[in-house]
Amino acid sequence: MRRKSIRAIAGAATLLLLIARMAQADPADHALCQQQDDSAITACLRIIADKNESAKSRASALMLLGNIRDDGHDRDGAISDYDQALDLDPDNPNIHFNRGLAWHNKGDHDRAIADFTEALRLDPKFAAAYGSRGIDWHDKGDGARAIADYSEALRLNPDYADAYFNRGLVWRDQGDNDRAIADFTAAVRLDPKAEDVYRMRGIAWRAKGDDRRAIADYDEALRLDPRDKKALSARAHAYAAAHDLERAIADYTALIHLDPRNAGAYADRAGAQLTKGNLDDALADCAAALRLDSNNFIAFANCGSIWAQKEEFNRAIADYDAAIKLDPTNAAVYVNRGHAWFRKGNIDLAIADYTEALRLDPRNAEAYVRRGAAWRAKGDAQRADADLNAVKRLKIGAN
Repeated sequence: MRRKSIRAIAGAATLLLLIARMAQADPADHALCQQQDDSAITACLRIIADKNESAKSRASALMLLGNIRDDGHDRDGAISDYDQALDLDPDNPNIHFNRGLAWHNKGDHDRAIADFTEALRLDPKFAAAYGSRGIDWHDKGDGARAIADYSEALRLNPDYADAYFNRGLVWRDQGDNDRAIADFTAAVRLDPKAEDVYRMRGIAWRAKGDDRRAIADYDEALRLDPRDKKALSARAHAYAAAHDLERAIADYTALIHLDPRNAGAYADRAGAQLTKGNLDDALADCAAALRLDSNNFIAFANCGSIWAQKEEFNRAIADYDAAIKLDPTNAAVYVNRGHAWFRKGNIDLAIADYTEALRLDPRNAEAYVRRGAAWRAKGDAQRADADLNAVKRLKIGAN
């Protein structure tokens, strides 16, 4: 099974040649090899080189050496060790399992799945092999098989916190936030110090529209790890959605302090400053975001809205143009650019943008309202009324 992370080994092949010339393995070497730290390397190599050791004993030492290599990110070296171990002990499920982890770490999900499957053939009650194979099924986009493996792992080991967490991730990806929350809750009951589980449960609460519970989970994640940038960013977004702009700005500022090159944090803080009416601060943040990332969609979109509020419509339209070039599927930016065209007096271009917004998002009430106003400005009362009636139908359908 598996193991704390330690440093990579260096020159192991050369060291093995030296060990081969040394005395036979000492009985204490078996205990040392199990330590899985730097002091274990020589002991494991001595066992491997000692031809008087049993094949299973040498295979076990090779597996433990492979674990050390894999922890040190030497995936190919680890796999070579596991291959040699399996030559000596081909029916050992733990070796197949550990080689599967190395294949997973290399990004070869098919070979990882094959090794986990073989481990399970040899040991059908190997819960960790089900849990690990579930990760690779999820990575391959097969949520149904991932859930089946996590569920079997939990049947075999009901206290398997990682299986609850990973199954929760699949439920979340499938849009089933209730099941995701249930699994994340089970995971933190078993492991109350897992800050990433609180963060992911917060994301699921937020997807359900419960910003209060989302913020509570982000708070706990940050209590456990005050430098969790993902939790800080997520809480800032939740505060912004809840219109608690002071706290949102404070979190974005803390995130920038932790990661001064985070263009997204500057762009998001610009949005909060814009909503608060701090246009100059918002503009400074947009500029900072674009210096760090000249293709930041949110920064261009927010810059456009800042210039629009400053009634510099040519600049607003230029930034909206850049945003649309980066993401031509975002209906909100078409609505905003349409409003800038309207304020400039170009009603036809405004109507064209509102119409494109509605093609992308047929339930966009703001696009109907603004296009209705544009039709009325052109003297087309019939089309204006039709758009306003569409808004009424949307409101009725929402109730």
